[in-house]
Amino acid sequence: MIVEILNIRIKQAYRILSQIGLFRTIVLFGFIAPFIISLFIKTKGSNYEQTMSGIFLLSVLFIHIKRKDKEFVEIHALKPQQVFFAEYLLFSAPMIVSLFYKSMWKYLIIYLIVLILISYLKTGLKKKSINSAFQKQIADDNFEWKSGVRKYFLLFVVIWPLGLVTSFFVASVPVTIFFLGVIVLSFYEKSEPLQILIAGELNTLRFLMKKIKSQLLSFSVLILPLVISFIIFHPRYYYIPLLEYIIFLILLVYTILLKYAYYQPTKESGAVKTFTMIGSICLFIPVLIPLILILSVKFLIQASHRLNFYLNDFN
Repeated sequence: MIVEILNIRIKQAYRILSQIGLFRTIVLFGFIAPFIISLFIKTKGSNYEQTMSGIFLLSVLFIHIKRKDKEFVEIHALKPQQVFFAEYLLFSAPMIVSLFYKSMWKYLIIYLIVLILISYLKTGLKKKSINSAFQKQIADDNFEWKSGVRKYFLLFVVIWPLGLVTSFFVASVPVTIFFLGVIVLSFYEKSEPLQILIAGELNTLRFLMKKIKSQLLSFSVLILPLVISFIIFHPRYYYIPLLEYIIFLILLVYTILLKYAYYQPTKESGAVKTFTMIGSICLFIPVLIPLILILSVKFLIQASHRLNFYLNDFN
């Protein structure tokens, strides 16, 4: 059964790449290649392997929490955890091969153990949707945040206060901002119905500007208290959360433009998920931010063409 599931994943990947197109696929792999190569050229014994192992494991954990096919796998596989583990093993192949190549056996064993634990992790928390008083304060046209907060409310009420009250630890706020930021980026994976898109009767440029402004404002309200708290306790390192905040603002604009570049009413796009994940890598390789800015301009042009088809009557 594992082989059959993996074959399905390969076919899904092929469809995603077909949707992206040949040129963008080449750019995509050109974007990923330096990240993978760096796993092998960095000197053994530094903290780089620990950091990269943590990045891969956090990515796997996030994928496991967000995946929507758990019920399908559990129905069709006798041992679904083995299927999950096989998929995550394939995803982690660059990291595993790197640790093996450098003979870092302790890290390799720890990595595989954590991978197994993630595969057996139950994630029913995500499925609970809660309507809260906080959610009612969000503007009706900011539906991405209304839906996202409802879906991840319990995570928000645990992660945000915990990050705030433990901000006297240097790592607390940056880690909290990272988790909250990644959750927020996931708000834009599914396109809204056409009726919602045209409800404001705005032309393409005004629609995009209003959308970006409202999303950046919502994210700032969520994150800035954490940034301020960090600076109060660690003024010497004030630039760490500020840079992280700015990078997430850039990624937020990038993700919004990406969503509308591939807009199809009420549908999720594999290309959007793929490029969002690639964009998130910039959190760990900031030198790639200029490439994100270039892609944002490209997605702006592409989104304008796509939305003009639907919003042409309001020009």
